[in-house]
Amino acid sequence: MSRAAGGQLADHLAVCLTARLAVALRQADGAGDAAGQQQRLNQLCAILAPLRKGDHRAQWLRLERDKLELELKK
Repeated sequence: MSRAAGGQLADHLAVCLTARLAVALRQADGAGDAAGQQQRLNQLCAILAPLRKGDHRAQWLRLERDKLELELKK
């Protein structure tokens, strides 16, 4: 998987999770298994957070590498 594809996947997962959180918050006022929903959403967040951190670290590394290349060219 390319760097771009990995970043796009994590971005897509973040959007999906945000939408699910919005729906869960809206449904929380109604009946249902709110505790079960909350537990599943917490699990999704626990999976998504490290993916996003990895994306941010990879982007930081690319920026640092680009910065070093510019300094070496001078």
